[in-house]
Amino acid sequence: MKGCRFLVWSSLALIAQGICFIDAKHLEAT
Repeated sequence: MKGCRFLVWSSLALIAQGICFIDAKHLEAT
């Protein structure tokens, strides 16, 4: 169970990182 939870959290962190990266690119473009 612990490994599964770790996978969920790491994927959430990756998604959040991707959103932040896209936001930064979007802000740069404007």
